[in-house]
Formats: sequence, structure tokens, C-alpha cells
Amino acid sequence: MHEYERMLSIESRAGTYHREGCPYTDRISSRNILIVTKNEARRMGYHPCKYCNKPDFQFDMKWYTMRSYAKYNHMKLAKIDKSMYVKTEIGIWKMVYKPDVEKYLLYHGNKGSENTPLEYADRGFYHRQKDLKEQISVWNY
Repeated sequence: MHEYERMLSIESRAGTYHREGCPYTDRISSRNILIVTKNEARRMGYHPCKYCNKPDFQFDMKWYTMRSYAKYNHMKLAKIDKSMYVKTEIGIWKMVYKPDVEKYLLYHGNKGSENTPLEYADRGFYHRQKDLKEQISVWNY
């Protein structure tokens, strides 16, 4: 299932669609699963799950995945407010999730940010990575 897809049960009385990783999808019988885009689900009369379609759900799912990735790749990672900060040997990056468009924006720490302690990353100055468009996943960066 891709991040832009949603899962629904074709025999659902509730008429709810879910994101990947939603614990409620475990209740859907495999023979009733239908994977569609969010727009297709809405056209079919389904509405978003109140649990997995809240703005924090997507950010939190990526946070847990990024922690493992950062540890494996010897990076430092922090979550401050609703931003993820990744520190490497060459600098600090800030990833911000925009729930209204369901995409991430990447910002790069200005010159000298590589010396900033990670716990103070939110106090630094960043500039938008203009060569990289908004992405539906942090993995696209």
C-alpha cells in the first residue's frame, strides 16, 4: 500500500477508510479489503477514520520509522514540536509535515548549523531546499 492509498472494507457498515498502519485495519477480513485513493474512497461514500486520519498520526508513524533509520545510519534525530530534526556530520535538516496537503517539506540548516547541539536545533535558522519539492514521504529525501 502506498502512502497516497487508503484501505477500506467493501462490507463496512461504518463506511470508513484507513491509512496504512492504522490498527483498525487488522479488523478487516482479507476478502473484504479494497485499496483505493482517498478521492476514490470519498466518491464511494466512505469517510476518513478518526484515528488514523488525524494530522499527528502520519507524523508519528514516520517518527518511529526514522528513529530506526537514524540509528542504523549513525545520525542523530530529535522531535521538537511537530518537526523532525536530523543531524549528520555535515549539517542539520528540519522536516515539517503539512497535514493539509499530506506532504513533507525539507529545510537545511544555515552555514554553521553542523556545530549546533541537536537539543537546540529548533532555535537555528533554516532555508528551504528549493531543489526538492514537497514529498509524500520522508523517504523521498
